[in-house]
Amino acid sequence: MRCVVILAILLSCVTVMNSNAAHNGRKQLSPQECAAYVYAYPGNIPILLTAPHGGREFIQGMQGRRYGVTATDLNTLPMIKIVRDIMRTEYDCVPYVVGAYFSRKYIDANRSARSAYEDENAREIYNAYHRQIALYIQEMKNKFPDNHPLLVDIHGQSAYPDTIFRGTRNTKTLQDLLKVAGEDAVIGAESILGVLHKYGYRVFPSLTSITEQEHRSYDGGFTVYTYGSHCKQGINAVQLEFGSQLRTKDQLRCTARDFAYALDVFNRRWQMRTTTPKKKLTLGVTLLGSLSWILYHVCFEPRSSGMRSG
Repeated sequence: MRCVVILAILLSCVTVMNSNAAHNGRKQLSPQECAAYVYAYPGNIPILLTAPHGGREFIQGMQGRRYGVTATDLNTLPMIKIVRDIMRTEYDCVPYVVGAYFSRKYIDANRSARSAYEDENAREIYNAYHRQIALYIQEMKNKFPDNHPLLVDIHGQSAYPDTIFRGTRNTKTLQDLLKVAGEDAVIGAESILGVLHKYGYRVFPSLTSITEQEHRSYDGGFTVYTYGSHCKQGINAVQLEFGSQLRTKDQLRCTARDFAYALDVFNRRWQMRTTTPKKKLTLGVTLLGSLSWILYHVCFEPRSSGMRSG
């Protein structure tokens, strides 16, 4: 009997050793294989949309995360794809986009590397995601030296199904935008949330005061804090948490269309600048500019959305 027990122990040890050897000897993913887990497209305006929690892809042979939230932010990756397509076809401008195809069960790209994954083989995929963000940020800085690029990190929450939460660490990650454009660029009628609020979306914090505190659960995660303009090499960054009701299959396209319009209004109002020296405008030029702005709103403002009152 004693021999049987000893043999069983030896066999179990061999099994564990073989398992560890297979795990440690697993073929490392190539840069191309890692990049395939990242959705990325360049743009032609200084706005970058990111979606770290919208992916669903299984990573073959990789150990999943045992701690932290692993649920998908439903339809956040499709949302940035739809927004990009709408802006390209309807407004003739394209934001940069970076999204995670990989499931949050393996990698949480909105966390530091120390807590983003548990399998070391996930490191290169995680790095590929953030490398792409850093690459596009640098490209926007080079292409739009007279602008103030904006990163919008898209998330989903279900605690408040009809609400969009702003997360900027209480405006810390938008320091540059506030300095050059003022609070109207964040809470005014032509800010992103200002446009969405106009069309019936519930937003938090309210748009009455820039000093109103953000919700502690949604006040900005790793992405905006890492790339925000409070950092020396950062840009303006905001996290938007869309309620589950706004991301359902039936509502998603309406939400994406309204969001695309809000981004376009923000871009035209706060980002479209010229390097030409300012000249004194004649009355005719001033009137022409005002007429162009009115015609833009009449011709390009989206017409049909389930969230709008009119």
